[in-house]
Amino acid sequence: MNYEAGVNYRSDRISTSASVFVNTVYDNIVYQSLILPQGAVGTTLGDQVISAQLPNGVVYVPASSSPVLVRVNYGDARIKGFEHQFDWRIAPRWSVGTVLTLLHAADLESGLAPNIEGGTPGPDFWVKLRYSSPGGRYWFEPSCTWWCEQTRLSTLDLGGPRGQAPHARGRTSATSSTTARRCGAGWRRP
Repeated sequence: MNYEAGVNYRSDRISTSASVFVNTVYDNIVYQSLILPQGAVGTTLGDQVISAQLPNGVVYVPASSSPVLVRVNYGDARIKGFEHQFDWRIAPRWSVGTVLTLLHAADLESGLAPNIEGGTPGPDFWVKLRYSSPGGRYWFEPSCTWWCEQTRLSTLDLGGPRGQAPHARGRTSATSSTTARRCGAGWRRP
């Protein structure tokens, strides 16, 4: 269920827009640790033998120091967001622009950050400068981005699914991993 509202303004030299949205995802697909009945050590999952099991049933295999994770439909999440874009033509062939994006995701039951694959990116801000060729067929557009640390990390982000042991992984490492996933997952603006 998605609700979105926005405003736009355009003139010969300025174009700007702002939008807000609220997206509620029911039966969200999340990653969770696989929990099996006690005594699973020595049995196989695919081609991996379960090498360790915690008292709560979470299992490990030799291929990773992280728990075995499964994708499940579990829980409801709400993602709220704000985006602002601004473009200003400063000369016939030159323009500058900015993009600001803010997101906040929460599990509806706990209020905590949901275990959404790839995490939820922190705030980011883009600045771009564009030169268009005569006729506008070609353009050159360098850009620069800044983003803030994501402070609302899920248990998946903090638990170390990227190959580090949970006890060796801290908030800084998890934040760096979330930022790297955001950039690698195509969160960049055109």
